[in-house]
Amino acid sequence: MNPIALSAGIIIALAILIRFKQRGLEKMRWVYPLLLATFPLYYFGFALYALDLEAFFYEVLIGLLFFAIAYFAYTGNHYHRL
Repeated sequence: MNPIALSAGIIIALAILIRFKQRGLEKMRWVYPLLLATFPLYYFGFALYALDLEAFFYEVLIGLLFFAIAYFAYTGNHYHRL
């Protein structure tokens, strides 16, 4: 495992969480589904950066699941009241 990449990931995640808390974004129902929908985009970029089209194809397949989960998390948020 690349310790520099791991450190960068942790720092970015903490920065996102701190920014969410500062702006009160965690109270808005659309923020976390949007954040979830951005995860595949990072992996798309990694696969294209490596010029690995097979990995990109698999990332798109898995990314569709992330997009679907984000969509259902956004639209299905009213079920928590049941």
